[in-house]
Amino acid sequence: MMVGVTSKQLSLIEMSVLARWVIRPALLSVPGIANVAIWGMRDKQLQVLVDPVLLQKNNIKLDQIIATTGDALWVSPLSFLKSSTPGSGGWIDTPLQRIEIRHVLPIKSASDLGQVNIEGSSFTLNKVAALVNGYQPLIGDAIVDGQTGLLIVIDKFRSANTLDVTRKVEKKLNELKPGLTGMQFDTQLFKPADFIKIILDNTILALVLGLVILIILLMIFLNSWRTMLMILINIFVSLSIAVLIITFFKFTINMMVIAGFMMALVILIDEAIFNLDIYNRNYLSMIYSLIIILIAIIPICFLKGISLDFFEPLVITFAIVMISFMITSLFISPDFRDRS
Repeated sequence: MMVGVTSKQLSLIEMSVLARWVIRPALLSVPGIANVAIWGMRDKQLQVLVDPVLLQKNNIKLDQIIATTGDALWVSPLSFLKSSTPGSGGWIDTPLQRIEIRHVLPIKSASDLGQVNIEGSSFTLNKVAALVNGYQPLIGDAIVDGQTGLLIVIDKFRSANTLDVTRKVEKKLNELKPGLTGMQFDTQLFKPADFIKIILDNTILALVLGLVILIILLMIFLNSWRTMLMILINIFVSLSIAVLIITFFKFTINMMVIAGFMMALVILIDEAIFNLDIYNRNYLSMIYSLIIILIAIIPICFLKGISLDFFEPLVITFAIVMISFMITSLFISPDFRDRS
């Protein structure tokens, strides 16, 4: 899922700070979320833009600038400097409470850093360099609704339900909005949940229409309403058992699973109608036919990589439905046929 973030009141750096320290941790706390990447994020940095001409003119080395800048900051991205890791502030115990001691960074702005004296020199940093609040060089950017903003790319775990995770993400964003005044969220940039809802609605409609057509055809070709009822119950029970099994083992319902249901349903209807009499006379024939069908899909199980990930849900669903149909046929078909 992709969420666009824009603001007319906050700068891109201010938005990036909130996205890094507020939005991203909150979204990562949502169950089912695997990763949250932020495109166009600008890390807030105190930057010392050195002028080589001024360094040479005042006989100052670049190493002096690096050492001075690093030692002036308690937390610094500069490596191998003694000031790069602040110690614990500790605490003070009173008779009623424990008061924590927190270090307050003396340098908060670029102008504060510019007043620091360069080690081994009488000059300050702002005499040989420009000190600004900037951000890292970008390798790309994010355009949201025609303007520069942030693009939050949210990845879920493979086993997580897309619709469920999407609802939780939108709920979490709504919870954050009161504390993020001035920031607008666009959750419709790329939202697979909407596509899934459309597919599910169309699938349900197709199943209902297919059931109506099936009933009409059974009424035309079969003389016994008991036989027709038996076939419908057999199909319904088989699919219900398959759904329960898939739910129990927490399989992800995706388009390949639905395709497996559809493929099995076609064969299931054919077997239920045209081979009904054979099954009632010889259940061994039904078992042989099931074995043949299952053997035909075994080669797919030996696929590797992406192909296996793609076809595995289809094959598993197909096999579960067919086995469920065989089991239900053993218990349902004979009783109804005898009574009819």
